[in-house]
Amino acid sequence: MQDGIAHYERNEILEIFKKQKFSLLVDESTDISVTQILAIVVRFFDEQLFNDKDALLDAIVIENGSTRGLYDAVKSTLTKDVSMSNILGFASDNYSTLMGNKSGFQKVIETIFRLYLQ
Repeated sequence: MQDGIAHYERNEILEIFKKQKFSLLVDESTDISVTQILAIVVRFFDEQLFNDKDALLDAIVIENGSTRGLYDAVKSTLTKDVSMSNILGFASDNYSTLMGNKSGFQKVIETIFRLYLQ
C-alpha cells in the first residue's frame, strides 16, 4: 500500500513539474552494508496551497556513484516528460561527486542547462 501511495504522490509531483520550475536537493549516503542511496528532494511552489512545498521525490539505491551515475539516476527519476531545464536551483552537501566545480553533478547540470549555481 505504501508503494502505491508513494507512486501516486510522485506522479502528482511530476505532473506539476511538467509545467513549472522547481529546485532539486540531492544527497548521497552509503550505509553500513556499503549500499549507496540517493535521496532526491524537491522544492516547488504549490499553487493550491499558495506556498513553497518540499517533498521527497525518491530514495533510490544506486549502482554507480559517479557523477554520470548520479545524473542518470536523477534524470530517470524525473522521467522523460519532465525537462531538467525546469530545474531552477540545486543544493547538496559538499560531497565532491555532487558539488565538484570541475566535474561534479553540479557542474554537469550547470553546463547542460546553463544554470547559475553558487
